[in-house]
Amino acid sequence: MSVVTLQCVVDGTEVIPSAPIFKTFFLGLSALGDGFSEGCSPFLGFDGDHLKGLFWGVLLAAIGLDGNNGLFPVAFVVVESECKESWSFFFENLSRMVGGFSIDKPWTFMSERQKGLVETINEIVPHAINRRCARHIYANFRSQFAGAALKRYFWQAARSYNAAVIKRMPGRPKKSRRKEPGEAPNAVKRSSIVRCRACNELGHNRRTCPSIQVRNSGKDSDLHVPLSQLTKK
Repeated sequence: MSVVTLQCVVDGTEVIPSAPIFKTFFLGLSALGDGFSEGCSPFLGFDGDHLKGLFWGVLLAAIGLDGNNGLFPVAFVVVESECKESWSFFFENLSRMVGGFSIDKPWTFMSERQKGLVETINEIVPHAINRRCARHIYANFRSQFAGAALKRYFWQAARSYNAAVIKRMPGRPKKSRRKEPGEAPNAVKRSSIVRCRACNELGHNRRTCPSIQVRNSGKDSDLHVPLSQLTKK
């Protein structure tokens, strides 16, 4: 169901009444709540941002993940400041919207550990798992450990699902697969046909060319001929 909650504060007395002053506003549409309950995993990410305009405040939002790991907006709230009271107001209305945070589902909440958020989760959904946003962790990590290599290792470790993936990070894993019986060998990258550049014949190269060996053998035999015979020629 859709949940819309508006809180106002009235400052004044019965004699001198004053107009209501806006305090908080929650909006959760039924279509988003049904889509989250039926098509998304029990995962929610929470974040906030300050509003810059005529009316100041903080915008808090809850984002889920659909079946394609895409962002799925669930609900948002506009509050005066980011504190425990604001997060409690957000979670109470969000719980009504999604039908409660039952203990049967493995609820996981990701955040930047904003002010009052962790305390609110521990009170309202004590069985949920708290996770921190990797982007904010890296922002603090980069201030002391900068460099492209450390950045690459950090995100590889953040995206790893087990320890084996982390151990393979520095290099490429070795190939351990053996060929099946009767499997065709790998294609020969270089040509197996050899052509001699001296005589242009196939089957041998210049180093083993018979014609060059014959000429070289004739030259070597001339070296052992006596000088008197060479002069007679």
